[in-house]
Amino acid sequence: MTQFAHDNELVLPFLGLLAAHPRTLAELQVLLGPGSRYEHGGPQQGTIYSHLLTMQNAGWVQRAGQGADEQLRITEAGTAELRRRVARGITDASWTSGSGFVTALPFLPVFPAEQAADLLAERIRGLQARQEEFLQSADLGTRDDATRAKDDYLHRRSIWEMSWLEDYRQRILAGDWGPSGA
Repeated sequence: MTQFAHDNELVLPFLGLLAAHPRTLAELQVLLGPGSRYEHGGPQQGTIYSHLLTMQNAGWVQRAGQGADEQLRITEAGTAELRRRVARGITDASWTSGSGFVTALPFLPVFPAEQAADLLAERIRGLQARQEEFLQSADLGTRDDATRAKDDYLHRRSIWEMSWLEDYRQRILAGDWGPSGA
C-alpha cells in the first residue's frame, strides 16, 4: 500500500462503513464523497476508487459479484486494520487531535463494550497527563493575550472532554452506545 493511501484519513471511515455491512462502490461514493460528513478529506470518485484498489491489494477489502451488483466487503485483515485505526484515533490525546477522534468515534462499536470503555479511559488518562504538563509548565504571566486565550480554550475544552468521555464510558458499560439523553 502506498504511504499516502495508508496514512489517508479516509481509510478509517471506508473500512468502518464496510464493517457495518457490504456496500457497492456507488454507495461508498455517496457516503464518503462531497456533501458527506467525510468531505473534509476531499474525496472525489477517483480518490475513492483508487483507495478501494489500494485496500483491496492490501487484503483489507474484497469484491463479490459483478457490475452494479458488485459488493465490497471488509476482510478479517481489514477488520484488524479498522480496529487499529479506531484505537489510535480514540487514544490520541494530544490537545489538537480532534478530527482523528471524531472520525474514529462512530466506529468504536467494532470493539466489545469493555474494550471500548478501556480505550476511552486511556484517552482520559492522556488528556489528564496533558493537563498536568500544561499546569506545571504554564507561565501565563509571560505569554501574550492571544496565546493565553488559546491555552485557556484548550485547557477548558479538555476539562469538558474528559467529563464527556467518562460519561460516555459509563453509558457504554451500561449497554447504551447512543448519545446522551437519547
